[in-house]
Amino acid sequence: MTQKVGFIGLEIMGSGMASNILAKGLELTVWSHTRTNMEPLEEIGAKPAENPADLAAAFELVILCISDEEAVEEVLFGQNGVVQGKQPKALIIDFSTISPAATSKLDMDLAEKNLSIFGRAANRQ
Repeated sequence: MTQKVGFIGLEIMGSGMASNILAKGLELTVWSHTRTNMEPLEEIGAKPAENPADLAAAFELVILCISDEEAVEEVLFGQNGVVQGKQPKALIIDFSTISPAATSKLDMDLAEKNLSIFGRAANRQ
């Protein structure tokens, strides 16, 4: 298991999950659209990323916990998105609150860019 984790999305659920990662002693880098959401995690040891691309460039494991489909697409494919900085063989774990159909579509779009997503609908046959 990797000792370094990148985490994107620090609202109520994401910030709790990120805190637990830090509590287990793993190195954590975080990013959120809302800068103030990163500050409490920085105070307990997380490193801030400038944008999703910078975070993805440093990690093979990126966790997403984002509240809507449009925001997930922007974080992944937008300017300075995850795919801009992707690591070879990167794994994206998606805990976002989006539909299974959206997760499947994102998985297919990411597969075209040699990325994998693990989420509710990602285990396609």
